[in-house]
Amino acid sequence: LAQPEVRARFIDVTSEWLVRKAEEARVRTTTFEDEVAVLKKQIQEKNNEAPLLLEKREQLHDRDLKEIEMQPEEFRSLAAEILQRIKGTPAGRLPYDVSMDRISNGGRAASSKAGPLKARVFMIEDELIEEFLVNDIEQVAKRFVRSIAPDIELTKKFGDIEITSKIKEIQDDYMRLMERPDADVIKLEKRMKADIRDIAALRDSLRNVYGVPENPMDWKVRTGRAFRQLNYIRLLGGMTISAIPDIARPVMVHGFGRVFGDAIVPLVRNFSAMGKLTQQMRDMGLASDMINNSRIRQHADVTDDFLRHTMIERGLGAMSDTMGMVSLMALWNTAFKQMTGVVSMNRMIRGIDAEIAGTISKKERTYLRQNYIGKEEGSSIRKMLNEHGDVENGVQMPNALEWTDRSAYDVFQAALNREVDRTIVTPGLDKPLIATSTEVGRLAFQFKSFAIAATQRIMLSGLQQKDMATLNGMLFAVSLGMTAAAFKMWDSGRGEELKNWTTEKWIAEGVDRSGVTGWLFEANNMIEKATRGSVGVSALTGGKQMSRYASRNLSGALLGPTAGTLNLMATATGSVSSGILGDDDWKASDTHAVRKLLPYQNLLFLRQMLDSAEKGINSSIGAK
Repeated sequence: LAQPEVRARFIDVTSEWLVRKAEEARVRTTTFEDEVAVLKKQIQEKNNEAPLLLEKREQLHDRDLKEIEMQPEEFRSLAAEILQRIKGTPAGRLPYDVSMDRISNGGRAASSKAGPLKARVFMIEDELIEEFLVNDIEQVAKRFVRSIAPDIELTKKFGDIEITSKIKEIQDDYMRLMERPDADVIKLEKRMKADIRDIAALRDSLRNVYGVPENPMDWKVRTGRAFRQLNYIRLLGGMTISAIPDIARPVMVHGFGRVFGDAIVPLVRNFSAMGKLTQQMRDMGLASDMINNSRIRQHADVTDDFLRHTMIERGLGAMSDTMGMVSLMALWNTAFKQMTGVVSMNRMIRGIDAEIAGTISKKERTYLRQNYIGKEEGSSIRKMLNEHGDVENGVQMPNALEWTDRSAYDVFQAALNREVDRTIVTPGLDKPLIATSTEVGRLAFQFKSFAIAATQRIMLSGLQQKDMATLNGMLFAVSLGMTAAAFKMWDSGRGEELKNWTTEKWIAEGVDRSGVTGWLFEANNMIEKATRGSVGVSALTGGKQMSRYASRNLSGALLGPTAGTLNLMATATGSVSSGILGDDDWKASDTHAVRKLLPYQNLLFLRQMLDSAEKGINSSIGAK
C-alpha cells in the first residue's frame, strides 16, 4: 500500500464493495416490516430468542438507513478512510473490537472515530482484496502470536482486552479508602491514577501496543525501525558465543544434580525418548525460537510488526528475520530451552507427587507456588499424567496435548513456559516501559533489555534463592563467561592479548560476560568507556577496559548503537567524499568504518574473513 497506484486500486475495490453493501442494505429495508412482524408474533408466542433477534434486526435497519442515504463520493471517501486506518495500525490490521474506534496507546485510548466509520467493521471478502493481503504464513503466525493471542488470553481472564473489571476493582478499592473520615482524598486520587496508569501500561505491553506511534508511517518512526534492524544484523553476529553462559542457568536454578539426572544422563542413555519429549515441549509452545525468534527479537529490540514498504525496509526486515538462523542463535535457544523445560517438568512432577504424599519440603512447595501450582492444581495435573502420560525407558512423557482437563493443561503449560523464560533469560515486562515508549528511547536502550531482565531474573532471583545451586551456578556462569571472553578475543583477532591477562582480569571478564550482575557491569562498562578506563573495575584490577566495549565508539557506548552507526556513517561518507575529490588520503580507519556498516560483518567466522579482506584492501591501496 506504499505505492500510489496500489492505494488507488485498493480504494476502487473497497468503494465498489461499499456500494454493493449499500445496495444489499436497500434490499433489506424492503423486508424489514415483514421480518419485524414475524418476530413480534414469536415474542407473543413466548419464543425466548425472539426479543434479542428483534433488537439486532432493528439495529441493523438503523445502519441500513444510514448507508442508503450515502452519496457515491462518500463511499470513496470512506474507502480512503479505511485505507488510512489500516496503514496507521500495528501490522496493518484493523482493530476487531465492536466499535473499531479504540487503539490502546501507552495506557491511553485513541480518540473515538466520528462519521461513517464509527461502529463499522471491515468485513470484506478476502478474495476481493487478495493482492493486498499478507499471505506469508510465517509473517501471519508471528503477528497472530504477538497481537491476537494476548488479546484472547486477556479476554478469557478479565472479560475484555481493556481489563475493565480489574480497573474497576482498583477504583472501587480507592473509593472505599476515600470514604474514611481521615482520608487524604487528593493524595489517594493521585495514587489511584498512578496505579491505573501502571496497570494499563502493563496491559498494553502484554498486547504489544504500548508506545505504538500514532502514525507508524511517519518517516521518523520508519527510520528509527530501520536503524534498529541495521544495528541488529551488523552488531550481533557473535551473540551465540556471548550466550555460552546460558549453559549455567539451569544449574543455577535447579542444581547440578537435577540437570545431570533429568537431562544429560537420559539424553546419553535414551536419545530417542528425549527426542520425543522435546518434541512434546515444542508442541506445547515451548522453545519455539526456531519459528518466532522470540528471545533474539526481544534482546535486539526489533519486535515491531509494522508493514515494510520500501525495498530497503523489506531487505532489512528479511535479514533481521533470518538473523537467528544465520547466527545459529535460534538453534542455541531452542536446544537450551528444551533442556530447561525437561528439567523443570521433572522437578514439578516430583514436587507434586511429594505434596500429594505429604512429604514435600518447604523449598519445593515454594517452587510450585511460584509457578502457580497449588494442591488442587497439582492433583489435577497428576490425574492427567496417570491417565494420559507414560514413562519410556525412564523418561517421563506427559502427552499433555491429550489431556482432557483443559484447566490442568493451562496451569502445566504456563508453569513450564514461565520457568523456561525465567531460566533462559527472555526479556518481557521487566524492560523499562516508559524509557522505551518513544523512538528516541528505543534507539538509546537498544540491546539493553537483557541486562535489565538479568538484574531481576539472575541477580535478584539468585540472592533470594541463596542456596548451593545458586552458588554453583554463578561460579559455573563466571567460568563460562571467561570462555566466551577468550573466544571473542580470538575471533576478533586479539587472541595474543590473552597472554597478558591477569587473574583479576580473567575474573572481571568472566563476571561481565556471565550476566550475573545484570545492569551493574553494563553501567561500569559505560563509565570505563567515558573515562578511558581511569574509573571502573578495570582500573581497580590494573587491566585494560572490558573487552565487550572495546570495539564500540564513545557515542555508541553512551547513547546507544544508533549513535555509533551515525558516527560511522559520518566517517565513511566524509572519507569517501574526500577521496573522490582528492582532498585527503584514505586511511585504514576509513576502511574499518565502511566494513563496520556491513550487515553480518561480525558474524562468527565470517568476521575473520572480513578482517583479512580489510587488511588486504588497506595493503593494496597503501592505507595506514
